[in-house]
Amino acid sequence: MKGLDSFRRVMYNCLKDDSSMNHSSEIGHSARLLPSLPITRKEIPDNNEVVMSSYTVEVHASPSGSPLGDGSLDYPTRTIDEALAKVRLLRTNPYDPAIIWLHEGCYPLSETLTLEETDSSLTLAAYRKDGRTDAVSISGAQNLTAWHEDSINGKRVWTSPIPSTSGRSLYVKGTRIAKPRFPHTGMLKIAEQPGLDVEADLNATLFQGSSSFLVNSDELRELHDVAGVEAVIPHFWIQERLPLKNLTSRDDDRLQLDSDYSTMLCLKEGDGPQMASFYLEGVAEKLGEHSGEWLADFNGSITTDSHPEGYGEATALYVPTQEDDLASFSAQIPLVGQLVRLGGKGPRHDIHDVRFDSVTFEYADWHQAPSAQPPFQMREDPQLDPNTLYASDPQAASSLSGVIDVSFATNCSFTSCSFKHLESYGIRLGRGCRGTLISSCSFSDLGAGAVNCGGDATRFDAGFNHDNEVSDCTITRGGRTYPHCVALLFRHGAHNTIAFNEVSDFFSSAIACGWKWDYEDNDSTDNLIEGNHLHHLGYGFLNWFGAIYTLGVSPRTEVKNNLIHDVSAASFGGWGILADPASSCIVFSGNVIHSVSSECFHLKTGSSNIVVNNLFAYGTCAQFSQAVPENHISALLSHNVMVGENTAPFADVPGSAPSTDYSIISDANLFWDTSSRQNLSLSTPHDSATPDPWKEKGNDLHSVIADPDFELHDDGSVSCNASVLTEHGISPFFSGIQGPRTHSERAVAHLSRLHPSI
Repeated sequence: MKGLDSFRRVMYNCLKDDSSMNHSSEIGHSARLLPSLPITRKEIPDNNEVVMSSYTVEVHASPSGSPLGDGSLDYPTRTIDEALAKVRLLRTNPYDPAIIWLHEGCYPLSETLTLEETDSSLTLAAYRKDGRTDAVSISGAQNLTAWHEDSINGKRVWTSPIPSTSGRSLYVKGTRIAKPRFPHTGMLKIAEQPGLDVEADLNATLFQGSSSFLVNSDELRELHDVAGVEAVIPHFWIQERLPLKNLTSRDDDRLQLDSDYSTMLCLKEGDGPQMASFYLEGVAEKLGEHSGEWLADFNGSITTDSHPEGYGEATALYVPTQEDDLASFSAQIPLVGQLVRLGGKGPRHDIHDVRFDSVTFEYADWHQAPSAQPPFQMREDPQLDPNTLYASDPQAASSLSGVIDVSFATNCSFTSCSFKHLESYGIRLGRGCRGTLISSCSFSDLGAGAVNCGGDATRFDAGFNHDNEVSDCTITRGGRTYPHCVALLFRHGAHNTIAFNEVSDFFSSAIACGWKWDYEDNDSTDNLIEGNHLHHLGYGFLNWFGAIYTLGVSPRTEVKNNLIHDVSAASFGGWGILADPASSCIVFSGNVIHSVSSECFHLKTGSSNIVVNNLFAYGTCAQFSQAVPENHISALLSHNVMVGENTAPFADVPGSAPSTDYSIISDANLFWDTSSRQNLSLSTPHDSATPDPWKEKGNDLHSVIADPDFELHDDGSVSCNASVLTEHGISPFFSGIQGPRTHSERAVAHLSRLHPSI
């Protein structure tokens, strides 16, 4: 790998000043060096504990306390609302530091807990004594214990009255209970969308949604009533939930299903004439056929054997399993869709320094599924009717709120908290969130993702978000209701950090950063995605996603030292990294990506990206691909290791341009194929007697084909022969830690930032 001075000089100039790239003037303008925003990122003490003596006002709460309690340790209040009222009363200055100590137990909420500007400098923390931290939960659920035996057509069901405004989900022993669906397994097929030309160009018809569709009569011959039923339609990169209103027979032996909502996208499967598949959820006519299912009858009209006219009130109907015992059976049904609302009134009136520590947030759901309504801060907004109720938003379930909703907030934090059994995003950082820290938290059993961060689009707007951090969190089993969600969604914003998290068991992307689809000015810069372990994503359910997703021009953004593996799409996509339209000026380094259903790295369009010192292995189609070559350098690839098995490093596959047209510079890489070994074609297969067209373009003239002794391990990590890598100028991988760090590892990292010599 000698004689690379000129190539390295190009790389250096690209990193130093993107104007050295031969791209359009629009790129150079949008990628200008923007003044840095003030960084307010906070560090967590190694012991992550709250110190009592540092607070002016202390109030104690306990589920076994008294509604007349004065908030002292010996006479605590019973509820958080009562404790909050004590804090507001005891503060001589509304901004004096205060703490509410939450003693062991569950604190049920019947309505959203709201904290405003005058509640700043408040901590709500689990009580600690003698090194023990109390187990504390804030719950939006009601326990259902008054169950009665009944049956439907001779099949056992248990019934319980429920509040008429309760949520749409039920939990038994912490397990989310399914609703009866049709068909019980498999999918149905849409026959036709009225007015849709399936042969037309997809760009012209993609957003031609519909509030009705046709199915062949034999598909739904068993059903007669669709009251309360949702048509669930996974297609393209989203899943739509269409509440049905009517089921009408037609003269052409077809049935028409109608809704008051409209789908966001046309009802095709993808880019082709095939129509989408779907299933029906909440089908009352199928209740009782399978144990462990339930249904909420809010009208009290479902007929049972003992109540042929229905119960006449809101009722939960549950089909018991063999393990269930009626005498001791209990279930939880959420009553509140949002547990905490944390927000100021706007600029200069923000809430600040509010902290939640070691608290579990659980059981939240809405009575009515929220519709998606524009604007979505997307380029398609002008095409969308603002008065239409849509069954989904265009991407990432981005319009969903959070169970914790934060806006116009500065330096607030959630540490060592747990979020589970929720129907939406765990936390939404809305407009004007700055310096938020979400660390050492766990998220599980989520209807959507963990964090949804997205404020105004430019740094001059009052609601622009910056300097927020999600670190050292464990996030799993998400997207259970909205599978097209993103586990950690960061739209507009700058100087944000997403680091050392573990994300698994989602149906789409783990991390998304950016929210502009073109080369226009973009203030979402200087973001860091580092050290995350992202695995077992997609499960072949949706299309067009990557474990890490970037979008738009983003100078000084880094994606580094992430471990990504086991990612699969339905038929197209399932990349390790998807750099979608205009992803530019981003450095991708030290990432290890393997075992994905397409390529490890897919670049749609972009400019001046650096892809260096990564390991890409066992992409099903190839290791790297580009969809749309452009008249500027889209990326520089150097010092990467690419390992395949009967696959070329650079793809010639559907959805990608011919590799010989790629607008990239590639050199000083190491390639290996476990099957073809030394006889490796870097791109399009060609006759060995003719020149390699990839190298004819000047690519990989100094690269080598060598065996790196690549090994996969059960935990998804990899190993290579370090001496082989260093011999060819490639740094050994995993210079950092992937996934949540221990307290000692975090302390060392903190000290090394303060004292780089350590």
